[in-house]
Amino acid sequence: MTDTPNLGLPYIDGSQAQKHVTHNEALRILDAAIQIGVLDLTLTTPPLSPAEGERYVVASGATGDWAGKDDAIATWQDGAWAFLTPKAGWCIWSAADESLFVFDGAAWQGAGGAASLDSVAQLGVNAAASAPNLLTVKSNDALFTAIETVDGGTGDVRIQVSKEGSANTASVFFSNGFSGRAEFGLVGADTFKLKVSADGSGWIEALDIDQDTGNVTLPRGLSLTGVISSAQITADQDDYAPAGLAAASVLQISADAPRGISGLAGGGEGRCLTVINVGSQPVTLLNESASSSASNRFSLNDSLVMSAKQAVILRYDGTAARWQAIAGGMAGAGTSVGGFVSPPQGRLTLASGVPVMTTTQSAKTTLYYTPYKGNRIPVYNGTEMVPTAFPELSVATTDTAKSPAAIGVGKVNDWFVWSDDGTLRLSHGPDWTDDTTRSAGTALTMVDGVLLNNASITNGPAASRGTYVGTTRSNGSSQLEFIPGASASGGGAAVVGLWNMYNRRPAQLFVQDSTAGWAHTSAAWRAANNSVGNRIALVCGLVEDGVRASYASLAFSTSSAVQVGISIALDATNAIAANATSFTTYFGAGNNNQISCVANYSGYPGLGFHYLQAIEYGGTNALFTSASGPTRSGLSATIWY
Repeated sequence: MTDTPNLGLPYIDGSQAQKHVTHNEALRILDAAIQIGVLDLTLTTPPLSPAEGERYVVASGATGDWAGKDDAIATWQDGAWAFLTPKAGWCIWSAADESLFVFDGAAWQGAGGAASLDSVAQLGVNAAASAPNLLTVKSNDALFTAIETVDGGTGDVRIQVSKEGSANTASVFFSNGFSGRAEFGLVGADTFKLKVSADGSGWIEALDIDQDTGNVTLPRGLSLTGVISSAQITADQDDYAPAGLAAASVLQISADAPRGISGLAGGGEGRCLTVINVGSQPVTLLNESASSSASNRFSLNDSLVMSAKQAVILRYDGTAARWQAIAGGMAGAGTSVGGFVSPPQGRLTLASGVPVMTTTQSAKTTLYYTPYKGNRIPVYNGTEMVPTAFPELSVATTDTAKSPAAIGVGKVNDWFVWSDDGTLRLSHGPDWTDDTTRSAGTALTMVDGVLLNNASITNGPAASRGTYVGTTRSNGSSQLEFIPGASASGGGAAVVGLWNMYNRRPAQLFVQDSTAGWAHTSAAWRAANNSVGNRIALVCGLVEDGVRASYASLAFSTSSAVQVGISIALDATNAIAANATSFTTYFGAGNNNQISCVANYSGYPGLGFHYLQAIEYGGTNALFTSASGPTRSGLSATIWY
């Protein structure tokens, strides 16, 4: 053996002459091979003017003096290139790369410093890497930071997770003790998905984003937190800004009476806010109201009414600087999306602040139009329906300032709400021709689905400027009444002397004759107990609602043969109504007989003022009992007013 096995240093033979030559050759090899630091690993041609002792790794495909010396360490010594063939495990430092490299027997591989670790089979940081986790990092934190532009970078940092095909998965997986809990990414498709799991085995998709359209699908429920409940609203609100609004996603409101909100603070591009009326009174979001700052207003095309327990979802449009409704609520009194005109929200009543009467209101001389479903009514201005807020309106039956005349005796009149130079009025039209006939001067016309006065009304609205809200019929003293019936001698007649065009409610009426009993000895129909008190009277502005009525009585005969019966008449006292049943029976002579009788009515009484009369049929020794012992007879009905 003439050379050392690792560095190939020449041995000095014992009898060798000029031993210094061999010794110097070995020193040159040591100088080139020990603490190797090369200037570059990428050159394929030798530098033109190398300095003594400069070292390079010959890149693949070298030419000139380096030809055929790929991966060798070339050292410039004594005016010529000397080459060392590396062996596996040799390490060098590359000044150009500022990195350490190691020879693996076939090529130089990065081993640290600024160079990339290309084609490393696996890498573990503070942990051992193994398939399939070829990169394993055990750390409390991991940092990725961008190369700044001053250092030649872009200033950006992006992490790319790429998969082979659409059916494969490229995702980020989150675990608890290596048991999966969440995953997001391209999971088995090119749609972006977010999945969650309670146990690592059963998975639920919570979010899908389509890669073509960007549309978001929520396969599961959505929970909104950030709920605030504002103090009860006790007055109309401008630039409404309850505490906590800026961070809220749900705003719960309530009001002590029908109230309006003209604007809402806290708007920002794209912000969505759910507003819920948790109270019992309606709250209206006013459309484009100048009462609030421009940037706080609602752009709804029409005011939106939030009745009790209703909600609306708002989105703020930063370009328009307006809140807009996505869903919820109901169109206010006026034109809404698609040209729909919502109806008036009040009711005619004889009791202030009581839109639905259930107790007797007799001999009244004031009529009210009071908020019920809300406080908005459409008023036609000749071009469009204008949603208009109204307080409770009232008018005396004797008024002649804003009505054509005082209410007369037994007269039917229509009632209208109209704008008198910006002031809302409640006025009536001329008397009907009779109880069941409108005259030409009292005709109605329809605009956008709302009935208006067809002709101008003296002291009242011009033609087609009054919104029709209902009809009344006065009593013999020019007064208005709502009497649900009573028990009285001869019958306590029921009278519903007003009718609402909108928001009608049922009235339960009952009339009883407190007389213990009476005789009817004629074989003919007549009013029960020969009294007009055993009747129910009502008025209808339009023929839209049916009426159901029932009359019950106890009939008997003492001795003679006789036929007896009961029924219900319409606008009469001696004839069975067309839509009524009758109950008659025949008692033989010499018997003391009695029988319970029931008659029913179901029909449409017709336009205007009408009454349903309890009637009876008798003969010799025929008797009727209404309030004797356990017997209680009476006339009952359900009408809509």
